[in-house]
Amino acid sequence: MQRARDLELNCKDSGEEVELPRLSPKPKAIGARDLSLDVSPTRKSESPDLPFSGAQGNGRLKRTRSELVLRYGFLSVRILVKILGVGLMVGVLAVAVMNWPPWMIEDETRRVNVMSALFAVGLFFTAVEDVVGINKSSIMLVMAAVMWTFLAVGYHPNTSKAGANELHEELNRGLQDVGAVILFLLPAMGVVESIDHFDGFAVVTMAIRRAMRNKKERLMPIMCIFTFFLSSVIDNLTATIVAVKILRNVVGKAEDEEFRKTCGGLVVIAANAGGAFSPIGDVTTTMLWIQMKITAPSTVRWLFLPSFVAGVLPLLGFMWQLRESPESPEKKTHRLAVTQDERGRSSSTDGDKGKEKDSSPEEDDEGLHERFPDDHVQVTKMKVLALVIGIICILIVPALKIGTGLPPYLGMLLGLGLMWLFTDMLPFEALSQQHPEDQHDGPPRGGVVAALKKVDLTGLLFFTGVLLAVG
Repeated sequence: MQRARDLELNCKDSGEEVELPRLSPKPKAIGARDLSLDVSPTRKSESPDLPFSGAQGNGRLKRTRSELVLRYGFLSVRILVKILGVGLMVGVLAVAVMNWPPWMIEDETRRVNVMSALFAVGLFFTAVEDVVGINKSSIMLVMAAVMWTFLAVGYHPNTSKAGANELHEELNRGLQDVGAVILFLLPAMGVVESIDHFDGFAVVTMAIRRAMRNKKERLMPIMCIFTFFLSSVIDNLTATIVAVKILRNVVGKAEDEEFRKTCGGLVVIAANAGGAFSPIGDVTTTMLWIQMKITAPSTVRWLFLPSFVAGVLPLLGFMWQLRESPESPEKKTHRLAVTQDERGRSSSTDGDKGKEKDSSPEEDDEGLHERFPDDHVQVTKMKVLALVIGIICILIVPALKIGTGLPPYLGMLLGLGLMWLFTDMLPFEALSQQHPEDQHDGPPRGGVVAALKKVDLTGLLFFTGVLLAVG
């Protein structure tokens, strides 16, 4: 470096231009201490601490000791609950398979206590499904199978013919009740999924949007009343699914997520209340109706008013609370912005009174889409026809039950068959989305076939396990 400086001075004195050699910097190792890092980790796996507080070298936030204790304690309790619950079921199954000890199998009182404990464990796992992380359908199926196995060995079907006959009668009675309910729910959900597959509920969505008239506060009572009466025609579980789908289509803004969740909670209450007064609106009333423990006219007459009060009272309470609660600054700013925007649009159209008089409901619906943006769904005659056919197929069930005494599950199977038949005969395939591999000369694979693939089988299996355990 000094040599280069001397050469530069000599060149200046002589006046000659000399090209200086290029100097490349040599890399020099920099230690962690030069970066003001703490290089005294207690373990090799730990990274050095950064000079700022609240974070580790890997970018993760530091956890306090109490948070770590709570976290590991929660994980330990969850693992312990899984081991105890599953271990109890496996242990009872092992006792039934080995047919030992005899005092547990032969004593009817102890056998009832063991089965009651199993059922309580199954209900507990169902209640804490999200916490434990085990699907409730799997728990109920295992529990029902273990309970029936433990009950069966008490009859000694391999050594006693009388015990085998008695067990056979018990199984037939239980399977008959369970099969009747499942064969009713499966086609009912198939009909509803078919209506949704052919976009029949777009008619309902459009009617709700027009009834709102650009006022979001009207959505809550409209959805609750609609779900209340819908769940009396279809089961409350399917009615809840349909209502949530409609809510997603009507309320699409990210800032309205809280409002949509609130409407969803009220919709669930309305669906359960509406299904209580109808013999086909809830699994419990359906079972009682199939077993001829109740009649449709008396059920509707005695339970409609209490069910309506149970569905409407939470809605009125929440609307009163919402009206009394102060408006947040963010919501107030958003409401004022929307109001000014609407006033601007109305003032821009004051010059053309003829257009203002000729405004159609479709224009009002477009204004609603600006507040609740979503793809505009066109309502066609085929979509209306799909909704009408589906509702008629569902209403066939109580009509046949009252008129001819036909079991409800046979009526619902007939309704699904008619829905399937009409949608295959009529040009409904344009409404359903088909894949290129589905285009062939044989029977159509779209339509109801595609809709049946969307049926919630996990819910049906859950009901199967519950009904088998109760039976």
